[in-house]
Amino acid sequence: MTSITGDFLAYTDEKRMFWYLDRNLANRLDNTTYQLNFETKGGNGERSDFYKISLENKCVVCGTDKELTKHHVVPSQYRKHLPIEYKGRSSYDVVCICNECHNKYELEAENLNKVLLEKYGLVDYIKNSNYAKRCFNALKFHSHRMDEERINEMTNFLVSYFGVPLEETLALDNLEFMNISEKIMLHIDEIEEFIIMWRKHFLEHAKPEHITQEWVDGVEEVFKV
Repeated sequence: MTSITGDFLAYTDEKRMFWYLDRNLANRLDNTTYQLNFETKGGNGERSDFYKISLENKCVVCGTDKELTKHHVVPSQYRKHLPIEYKGRSSYDVVCICNECHNKYELEAENLNKVLLEKYGLVDYIKNSNYAKRCFNALKFHSHRMDEERINEMTNFLVSYFGVPLEETLALDNLEFMNISEKIMLHIDEIEEFIIMWRKHFLEHAKPEHITQEWVDGVEEVFKV
């Protein structure tokens, strides 16, 4: 990938190239080279050195070249909800890792997810939303087969949960809830800090001994399209 002025910016894969081409953000120069047609944020001379190196096909944690997979440092469940200007630079946050190291780190990542749920008061969100769906379906379609105590219990829950009369809730065709990652992202005001948080967490808990120094040096650099 080259800048609008023709300066080399980064090695990218074909998927990334077509991401720019399909959005008319670049012009293809040959089979492997494309030129951006806009001025990048921060100017063309301030790119992270990470994008200018050719990466080795080995696990960044233990160094093996066996049973490799891709790891999204900023989890896909969150990245898909990022503003579009951050999605265009996601290659930095995809690293090569072996299955064993990946599985070990995912346990640590799940702990961070739990911290986020606690921080934003969402610990019971999945349980409550699932129960709300059960109550809705039961009262809307099967109340004639339920005893009064169960009807009252579910009615009270729905009225308390949504804050409207039961009739308004049951008038809906169905209940739709945001998935938990989207719900968390509604609370994230500082997108760049969120991205950097996941990068630092990966460095601290995965302890990638074979990741490039350029990656480490660029942890706090978040570029936008």
